[in-house]
Amino acid sequence: MLSAKFLRGIRSAARPLGPLIAPPSLSGYINEALRRQLQRDRLLAFLEAADRRVGPVTAEVMEEVRRSWPERAARRKQSA
Repeated sequence: MLSAKFLRGIRSAARPLGPLIAPPSLSGYINEALRRQLQRDRLLAFLEAADRRVGPVTAEVMEEVRRSWPERAARRKQSA
């Protein structure tokens, strides 16, 4: 059960976002945040298992991937 203080904090933090919040309700907002976090957790667990099985990705391979994905690199530069 979520505490009333926690829920007030969430409402307070979400209020300025107003229409930017996709789910129209606080519970929808929390559910969406939890769904994204669970996705990230599963992906991290998968990547950690892959690292244990075959070893970490080398710097050379990462650079090759970055060069082959130019639009991603351009977005990173813009946000920096």
